[in-house]
Amino acid sequence: MLFRSRAIAFLLLIGLLFGSFYMLTNSAGKIRIPSLVGMSVNEAKSTLVGLGLSVQVREQSFSEDVPKGKIITSDPAGGGGVSKNGTVFVTISKGQERIKVPELLGLTLDAATAALAKLNLKVGSTTKAFSPNVDLDLIISSNPPAGSDAKKDSLISLTVSKGIQQISLTSFVGMTSDQALNDLTELGAEVVTKYAYSDRSEEHTSE
Repeated sequence: MLFRSRAIAFLLLIGLLFGSFYMLTNSAGKIRIPSLVGMSVNEAKSTLVGLGLSVQVREQSFSEDVPKGKIITSDPAGGGGVSKNGTVFVTISKGQERIKVPELLGLTLDAATAALAKLNLKVGSTTKAFSPNVDLDLIISSNPPAGSDAKKDSLISLTVSKGIQQISLTSFVGMTSDQALNDLTELGAEVVTKYAYSDRSEEHTSE
């Protein structure tokens, strides 16, 4: 039993020695780097120059979280090892990606959809409204409006014209101007009043 315990202890010792040797041989010459995320390139250079390392910008990418000009990621990442006099590659933030909503007034729904797709934007909800200025089935407006900043893949709501609103009118002959004006205003009509003389006279019945 004692021999078995000693054998197990010996094997464990061999394992520890082998593991330590493996770690030493693999980490030999490697310098562990700190996390550079959120630093500027100059800050990263100042941090690594004392370790005998240099920094190189590999690419720039949009980021919703990391401010423009700051480091998003590094290769190797923080905690990784680099050979002495080696280079750490970093990705720099271009800031938040924003797209200008294009002018869609007067386009068909299909044309507006295509114009938005080219900018990585999408059509959201569509509503219809009467318009005295925009022809039937053409775009009146968008929400957000043209010129606004939108995130990539944002949904843009569109209002499509139903054309000019038609109103059914009845005869107003014989009404006072105030009566006619009130009725027309309730129908949503824009009224322009003109006054003129009339040659019509009242008809009288004779006995």
